[in-house]
Amino acid sequence: MSNNPIIKFIHKYKKYFFRYRKGFYELPYFANSPATINAGYEDAPFIKNDKKNKRFIVNNPFVKATTTYYEIEEGLWIYYLDILHKKNIRFVPFFDESISDNYYLFSLSEVRDNFKINIKKERKECYVEKTFWTLFKPLSNPDYLNNKNSSGRCISIYFNEAWLQKNILSDAKWKNSHLQEFFSSSKKL
Repeated sequence: MSNNPIIKFIHKYKKYFFRYRKGFYELPYFANSPATINAGYEDAPFIKNDKKNKRFIVNNPFVKATTTYYEIEEGLWIYYLDILHKKNIRFVPFFDESISDNYYLFSLSEVRDNFKINIKKERKECYVEKTFWTLFKPLSNPDYLNNKNSSGRCISIYFNEAWLQKNILSDAKWKNSHLQEFFSSSKKL
């Protein structure tokens, strides 16, 4: 990280800044690695850090959520998130490019989006459920838009380059595969 005191201040307090823009509260989070994610949550206001059970619990005006995490082995972490959005939220990843422990993110998410619509002059409550997989390269985790009263569950697996090489790409069956092509490409997403 830079020795510039302004940059240090921004990095230290970025997680406390949020703004309201285009109908969404934008909440930043450090996203380089599980270590930076955890460090960002450890001292954050309104977040209970249950170190014994490796869990973060939050219940504030924006969300009600529980995140459980576990380091399976060096370079491989798993997270489970259960969340209810109390407001329209946009989670915005914040990366410190001076940190070299950048991780890939592979996740399975299940989201229930609740909303109200007018049908024949009646206000009806509706919902949409969706389940999807995502795979992101380091420093490319996009932001997420979440509507008020939506809820979700997510299992996320974080792994670094060393773990990927040792456990996946070193296996001959992955040579010349689309997965190998994805990991070796210079594209961010």
